[in-house]
Amino acid sequence: MSLVSGWASTHCGFLFAKRGTHLKERNRSRFKVMLKLKNSLKKTAELSQRNPDIRFLYFDQGRFGFHQDQGKGWFKKGSTPTFNHKIGYENFYAYSALDPIKGEHYSLFLPYVNTEMMNIYLEHLSEELHDDMAVLILDQAGYHTAQHLEIPDNIVLMHPPPYSPELNPVERRWRYLKRHVFRNRLYLSIEAIMDSLQDEMREMSATKISGISAQHIWQTRNGKYYYLKR
Repeated sequence: MSLVSGWASTHCGFLFAKRGTHLKERNRSRFKVMLKLKNSLKKTAELSQRNPDIRFLYFDQGRFGFHQDQGKGWFKKGSTPTFNHKIGYENFYAYSALDPIKGEHYSLFLPYVNTEMMNIYLEHLSEELHDDMAVLILDQAGYHTAQHLEIPDNIVLMHPPPYSPELNPVERRWRYLKRHVFRNRLYLSIEAIMDSLQDEMREMSATKISGISAQHIWQTRNGKYYYLKR
């Protein structure tokens, strides 16, 4: 409840409530989402049959800059710990496609998030894949579904249901990096932040990447799919 609505409720007897949605409307929206997901899975299954070696990659962008969080640490009992913090508004975006099973990633640092930058990344990813075919699973942001998006021949885009970041293992990787690389640390330039992030991403082993990101894994058994959780 906002300050205005709280004051009105206390002093004027007004009660503000969100407009409810009819059950049929909610069911209709849910049906549309499930239909799109069903069609995407059907298309993916057909691609897998034609190309058994097709790869499944999860994609997301992470923003990095001077706004680091404070975190816990070991300090002398009774002391008041402090840490230096540089205030700034410079930032950049890490574009990254991740294979949570193999622990492999394809990353590129770019200055913005828009269709032009996304096209640059897709071209880079296509070159890195060489002759491999890949299904790239990513959210439905505007620059992921734009009309002028140039999709290479060896990449197929697949969109999970909206507002479901928990389905994307790259999100967990961003949280890990921000917690273990940038928390309570001082960086004097945006270049220093980029160098630190690049070093950490290069040093992470495939086993570590898989352990951080592979929360949900599709496993095939007797021609069926099972959804596993860690």
